[in-house]
Amino acid sequence: MDGRRSRRRRPHRPRAAARTAPAPRPERQPRSRWRPGYWGRHPLFVALLAGCGAALVFHLAIGLLVDRAHLRERGRTTRAVVEGISETRRKPVLEVRFSTPDGRSVHGRTVELPEPRPSRGELVTVVYDPARPEEVYLPGGGPPLFVVAYLSTLGLVIVGPFGWHLRRTWRHRCDQAEDWRHHRPARSPEERRSHRPKGKRR
Repeated sequence: MDGRRSRRRRPHRPRAAARTAPAPRPERQPRSRWRPGYWGRHPLFVALLAGCGAALVFHLAIGLLVDRAHLRERGRTTRAVVEGISETRRKPVLEVRFSTPDGRSVHGRTVELPEPRPSRGELVTVVYDPARPEEVYLPGGGPPLFVVAYLSTLGLVIVGPFGWHLRRTWRHRCDQAEDWRHHRPARSPEERRSHRPKGKRR
């Protein structure tokens, strides 16, 4: 050697490639407002369902009241032969058979039972509507009023408390539908209020 210290050669390391910024993700297109996922979250759809349900309940209640009025106006009283009492899960049903003025034999049923209970072959007095003679009632009876009251209360619950709750959560439900449409993570009402501009907070 020529007196100079030999220097160790460092192993050749390839230079690291320059770091490049990751390519931006392609922007996802918003979903259509006509998809079920959007309407399932939007409060307008819930309001339509609740409105249809309340209308149906009130329609049933009013229909029972109309049936009672028709029975009082055009109901006919007749004597019917008891064919038996059939036991059901809800209530026993009295089955009778009678003849209309035009000679037609009708098999009628009613959940109203006289006291004491009649036996097979006995005669009982019933009232029927000529338009629907198979639906018979005892004198002074008719579609039960407690059913009318129950249906009316159910309709008021749908329109009242549920409508009040829907009004309070309307904005939050609209935001949920828009978050789903624009692929954003769902947020709680508190998070929405904290990120909302001060002038728009409620």
